[in-house]
Amino acid sequence: MKARRIGWALAHPGANISDNGFTLIEVLVALTILSLSLAVLFAVFSQGIARTHDAEREMAARTLAKSLLEQAKAYATPFGDQSGRAPGDLSWQLHVTPFPQHDDKIASAHAAVVTATVSWEYGNGERSVTLTTLQSHAKDPSQ
Repeated sequence: MKARRIGWALAHPGANISDNGFTLIEVLVALTILSLSLAVLFAVFSQGIARTHDAEREMAARTLAKSLLEQAKAYATPFGDQSGRAPGDLSWQLHVTPFPQHDDKIASAHAAVVTATVSWEYGNGERSVTLTTLQSHAKDPSQ
C-alpha cells in the first residue's frame, strides 16, 4: 500500500502524503533506547539491593558485638577467649585481658580490656567488626 502512495506521490509532485505511522527503523531505535534504559535501571536497583543487604549484615554484626560487650560487663566474664556462632552465619570472638596498672598490688579491682570481634563471609573474603572497651573487673584472688 505504501508503494502505491510513493508511486502516486512521484506522479503528482505537489501532493501532500499523510503518513500516520512509524517506520520499522523508528520502532527499532525506540526499542533499543528503551532496552538500554531498562538495563541501566535494573543494574542500579540490583546494586542498591546488594548494598542494603551488606548494610543489614554489618548492622547485625555491630549489634552482636555490642551485646557481647554488655554481656561481658554484666556477667564479669573471666580473662581469656570465648568464641561461638550466631544466626545469620556470624561468628564471634570475645577476648578479655587485664589492663596494665601501676598500683596493681594494692587494688581490690582492676580494669580489663574487652574486645568483641564479629566476622562473616563477604564475597570471596571475610569482613569483620571489632569493638573494644575498658571495664572494671574483679581482681583474681591468686594475684
